[in-house]
Amino acid sequence: MKLKSLIVVLLCIVVCSSCEQPPIEAYAVLPQPQEINYVQGFVKLKDKPMVVYSNELSNEALLLASYLKNDFAVEVTLEEGKDKGDVILLLDSTVLPDKKGGYVLEAAGSRITIKASTPEGVFNGVQTLRQIIKEREDQADSLYSYDKSKVNSFSNKIAKSINYLDLVAKILPNFRFMLEGDEKKRITTILYTYPNKLLYFMLKDIDANCSKIIEDILKNKPKTRKGILITEDMITRELQNQSMAYILSIYDFVSMTAATSKTIGDLEKFNYDQNTNYRIQNLMMHENIADFKGFIIRAEQIYDATETPIVRQMITLIVRKYFIYHDVEMHGDAIRLIDKFFGKEERKEFQILQAKNQIIKK
Repeated sequence: MKLKSLIVVLLCIVVCSSCEQPPIEAYAVLPQPQEINYVQGFVKLKDKPMVVYSNELSNEALLLASYLKNDFAVEVTLEEGKDKGDVILLLDSTVLPDKKGGYVLEAAGSRITIKASTPEGVFNGVQTLRQIIKEREDQADSLYSYDKSKVNSFSNKIAKSINYLDLVAKILPNFRFMLEGDEKKRITTILYTYPNKLLYFMLKDIDANCSKIIEDILKNKPKTRKGILITEDMITRELQNQSMAYILSIYDFVSMTAATSKTIGDLEKFNYDQNTNYRIQNLMMHENIADFKGFIIRAEQIYDATETPIVRQMITLIVRKYFIYHDVEMHGDAIRLIDKFFGKEERKEFQILQAKNQIIKK
């Protein structure tokens, strides 16, 4: 894989090669860092990056060029004494002078800079850069690699689709500050539409062959563990429950990843009123950011606008999740919502569930 396809999501790593305390790890960096400070940012290098360095760092520059060529098939241009380049190796006596082998690695704008007070520190920075690129490459390989004999298998298509969805869902919260309006719009459209395409692919065969599946099961006259004969209605309900579980799991997966207090404004710009699926997705986004006011309005609107039992059941399950996983004061709209969806007799049960969840969080 070419280096140009790798995004190094790292800004400002301060590292000391002689560590005495456990590191704060996000990358598996060796030698282990004593301290890591992360700041938002990324760099995408050119096809043939230029590495600039001072005379004292010629060995480190050659080493970096060797790593990029042998490990990642990237040819570099080495330039001694220049100030500007794609990768800058720099000696600076003010950089961590009290930490032996310490260095700062910065990825910002269109360049990567490794600076230290000694050549040893720059050497350590080169090693870290190599490890970070390798880790990002491995992550990319896990997304795009495949066994040719299984490329068209159902399970492989599902796995790759979920990996793709995970990747896109992470873009908005991590890079929204640098995305243009039309780019945000395209990503938001994917976040609403792609989960439904995936679910259609997952469930279409069950829907098309539902009668035959039920018929095949009933041939053997199966019974429950209690010896009760299983009926067609029981199997139909179970298939519906399994399908509903798939739907809510995929929607929740996207919502948990993409929806934040900062991205919800972008996600609201999509015309989710087009159909019930999009409205349910939007509801789950508000559930995940704990927007109680927006959540109860949407939950009641969807519930009241449909007579479809499975849709009402899904809304009820989402409301239940909100009360269990978020801190909700039990009065006013909260009590009214519980009474509407579950009945007054369920109030105490929700209070118990909330208390249990608070104990688990602690």
